[in-house]
Amino acid sequence: MIRAISSIAFFFTSKPRSRFFTIPVISCFFFTLLIVQGCKTTSRLPASGQTTSNSAKVLMDSMQRHAFYFEWFTGKAKVEVYEGTNKTEFTASIRMRKDSAIWLSVSPALGLEVARVLITRDSIRVIDRLNGEYYSKDYRYFTTYTSMPVTYDLLQDLISGVPLFLDSQTFEATRSDSVYRLVSTTGRQSNVINLNGVFLPVQQTISDSAMATLSISQQQYEIPYTSPFSLWRKIELRQPQAMEIIITFSKIKVNEPVKLPFSVNE
Repeated sequence: MIRAISSIAFFFTSKPRSRFFTIPVISCFFFTLLIVQGCKTTSRLPASGQTTSNSAKVLMDSMQRHAFYFEWFTGKAKVEVYEGTNKTEFTASIRMRKDSAIWLSVSPALGLEVARVLITRDSIRVIDRLNGEYYSKDYRYFTTYTSMPVTYDLLQDLISGVPLFLDSQTFEATRSDSVYRLVSTTGRQSNVINLNGVFLPVQQTISDSAMATLSISQQQYEIPYTSPFSLWRKIELRQPQAMEIIITFSKIKVNEPVKLPFSVNE
């Protein structure tokens, strides 16, 4: 699981000259929050300390019924990336049409676009305006670096806030006071999702081993949309080097069609 996400990072960081704009596709889109607002259910949830697979299904069903829904999505993301003593800041404008395309425009503090990215179901394309270069890859590229599938749906989930790798695993549920926890463990791999009392994810931690961990936290849920959307997220990746990414969303619009301009000859 961690290797799948790290391979995305490698794709966008394989050219040192282009390092500035590479971070967004790693970071803007490690945003993980499954949105569930005030959900109620007649099925039994786990009592404090109790562990059951049936309760996990109840929680999963509730999250999916109340998941953040959109046909079109636009917004801005201020991204801060920390690697050791190095800090990188930039802004990414995001436009997305559900199940079709993800469009990104990346700018530094001065506001001039340095990169544009178009992600579709069959390819990832990058215009590097800083160096006057163009790159295009399909998803088979990632098989060189990981056996885990990297797909368009994974990237879309990262942006829209769906916790990762839900369909491929079996979870059990526990409860401690007002915190619900979904836990999946297979060998050295684990996937843990913490939900608050109204079933909003507050943290997901995915581990392949003691040396590879991805932790995603989300706060500041915005309510006016079809379901709450987290405006502040923190991603911590350790494999074994540490990277911390803080993303602050603003200017969110839902279900307003927009253009996705992408021309290599611009």
